[in-house]
Amino acid sequence: MIPWESRKETGFFKAMWETIKEVLFAPGEFFQRLEIKDTTGEPLIFYVAVSTLTGTLALILDGLFRVAFNIKSDNALPFYMYPVVIIILPLILTVALYVSSAFMHLGALLFRGTGGFKGTLNILAYNAATSVFSVIPLLGGLISMVWSLVVGITGFKRVHNLTTLKAVFAYFIFPFIVVLVIIILAAVSAPGILRARLEANEAAAQAALKTISTAIEFYSAQHKGQYPKDEYELRFATPPYLNAQYDGKTISGYAYSLDLSPSGYQVTAKPASCGVTGRQVFTIKTQGLTFKEACRE
Repeated sequence: MIPWESRKETGFFKAMWETIKEVLFAPGEFFQRLEIKDTTGEPLIFYVAVSTLTGTLALILDGLFRVAFNIKSDNALPFYMYPVVIIILPLILTVALYVSSAFMHLGALLFRGTGGFKGTLNILAYNAATSVFSVIPLLGGLISMVWSLVVGITGFKRVHNLTTLKAVFAYFIFPFIVVLVIIILAAVSAPGILRARLEANEAAAQAALKTISTAIEFYSAQHKGQYPKDEYELRFATPPYLNAQYDGKTISGYAYSLDLSPSGYQVTAKPASCGVTGRQVFTIKTQGLTFKEACRE
């Protein structure tokens, strides 16, 4: 029996600490003695408890370290967000454990590991012991990651009855290759996705300008050639000539401006972020004359 399973007799925190020491310094013996049970409650509680405690402590110590040495970082979490993170952390950790276990178990299946999904979940749950190193400012994350690899590979070897080489492939190399392939596919498809979004935004902007121009020209036809002096006259007429507000609004990545007067008009749709939400500036003027030009930063 591992120390964590006797916590009712020895005490919660003592059992946690003894389990952490065994995982860190005798992972082979620990996983050899680990009994994979039908329920995942035991490892889940350990994982959430250890990860929440170490994560909270790491946040506090990192913040104090940065304040003490006047280290500024754009990625540092504001102090007022700490309570929010601490409250929602257990839920996030629970979801993360099951998702990561499902992903990592693919490697065990590839090499015909015998420990089952619950075995993989147990390995990842007790591997949370390595998060104690994360409380060390700056370098803690790196130390924890390296130690986690050692513990995880040892766990796969013992629980799934794999050779050392197969355990390395199943726990580290196979997931690394899968993630790398996903990144490559995302990088290859990203330009096409961006291009499609740009084209959709541009088409929507041109259609909107046509709608606005049609409304203005219809207003003029009913007011003896006089154009509206502002968008209000279009939107709040009875019935309205225009059903939505455009002036000063950003819609589908395009910012609209309406320059209206009784003698004419000019409506412009400009990308909110040049090259990101659109590539061209569209303009429509009196009598529906349209123009476009490449946007500039």
